[in-house]
Amino acid sequence: MIAFERVVDAFRDAGLIVVERGSGVATAQAPGHSPADRSVSIRNIEGQVLIHCHSDETVAVLEAVGLTLSDLFDSPKGVQYTYDDDRIVNRTPGKKFYQSGNTAGRSLYRAHRLAAASIVFFVEGEKDVHAMESLGAVATCTAMGAGKAHLFDLTPLHGKTVIIVRDMDSAGLAHAEQVAELLADHAEWCMVCPAVGKDASDHIAAGRGLDEFVAIAEPMPEGPRKLSEVVTDWWRWLDAPPEQVRIFPTPWERLNEVIAGGLHPGRVYVIAGRPGGGKTIGLLNIAQHTGERQHPTIMFSLEMPELEMTSRLMASGAEANYGAITRREVGEYDRRKLELYGRGRVNETQLWLMDQATIDVEQIRAISGQMKRSAVGLDVVCIDYLGLVGASRGKRDRREVLGHIMKEAVRMAKELSVAVVLACQLNRGPEHANRAPVLSDLRETGDIEQDCDSAWLLHHPTMDGLPTGEVELHVAKNRTGARDVIVTLPWRPNYAKIGS
Repeated sequence: MIAFERVVDAFRDAGLIVVERGSGVATAQAPGHSPADRSVSIRNIEGQVLIHCHSDETVAVLEAVGLTLSDLFDSPKGVQYTYDDDRIVNRTPGKKFYQSGNTAGRSLYRAHRLAAASIVFFVEGEKDVHAMESLGAVATCTAMGAGKAHLFDLTPLHGKTVIIVRDMDSAGLAHAEQVAELLADHAEWCMVCPAVGKDASDHIAAGRGLDEFVAIAEPMPEGPRKLSEVVTDWWRWLDAPPEQVRIFPTPWERLNEVIAGGLHPGRVYVIAGRPGGGKTIGLLNIAQHTGERQHPTIMFSLEMPELEMTSRLMASGAEANYGAITRREVGEYDRRKLELYGRGRVNETQLWLMDQATIDVEQIRAISGQMKRSAVGLDVVCIDYLGLVGASRGKRDRREVLGHIMKEAVRMAKELSVAVVLACQLNRGPEHANRAPVLSDLRETGDIEQDCDSAWLLHHPTMDGLPTGEVELHVAKNRTGARDVIVTLPWRPNYAKIGS
């Protein structure tokens, strides 16, 4: 006698109504309930029977009709599951497992049935496979329980739609996630859980169908934070004491007003001019100003040696004649100013110089990262200038190279929480056309305009064909404030300086 017949006869012998619905499926009256209450589901699967009571504990129902767990199996010894590669898994009525045969095999259970199927249910155990098959589904599992999927050959599932049915415990979730990871690049998959009970067998024993498994939404990825969580940090940021506010003013107060107080960490700024138009002077002025205010700053120069940078910095800081310095013909008055500046502010200035004619953006990023992690720290990175930064990925189109450099600069600003200031060249057109520069005059690539947070274009106005002695910073792009603003400043090339 098979288990299904044994269970049905036990209910009838107890005087309870049983309605057989064909194909090894029946419903029965629960002990102690009215004849109208058919709350017991009985389903035959290969080697055993599934039973579930919707109104009472299933174990109590079995005891009431004189059945034990052994009675739910066709054989009192339990059930035997044979794999295609001759692995044999034995399950006792007390849910003990032991194996024999080819215990080192890698075949999935029921592997021979998978080839013809386009949709396969992946469950945790062989009993679940039999339960799924009782509803006409194609299903499979691995041997030895949860966490062993990597030891088995999953290639029969490649190219198929796999529905992973997780068991409702932590081990079951980990097993399902492991299977999903192993199939990620080889099959379409989704994960579901039983609508009733712990596993696929419980779901089916309760009379639920294949379309009644509950879809599991993928968990949120690590990284994104809900606004309500971020707002807590935002209030701390808004109300931070002055000593914790990381904004690095430029030397030019009017520009600071336009760019929300100065340079902000995580942002990229561009100062652009024609050759000889003052972009290097402006960049050095910024580096010197932030360094003097104890914001650790590094200046990368790809065209100017450190002694020439120092000449400009000393001339600007002391307001000494730059031309006399370059000729090394410094008069007593300027020498005195240089000595006073050198003994005073220079020693306290947090500015580092690096002159290297051949350097790529990855090297700049690595050096900046090491400085950031050092005891000194890092707030501002200045690069003179974008057009000279080397290509880091072999020979490529120059526009592509510059686009890559800009994106790496943006990544460096965000990851290191520093302000990055890049000097760039403008096309010669603005001068010849006697007009102020615009963003499209940035040379060689549109990525500069696209990726920077703020762009300041240098322009030297003339009157009656003669210089006015002023320089204009056209704020052509500005994510932190107004754009198309013109900041007019004194032009002091004799001091290697843009005045304030």
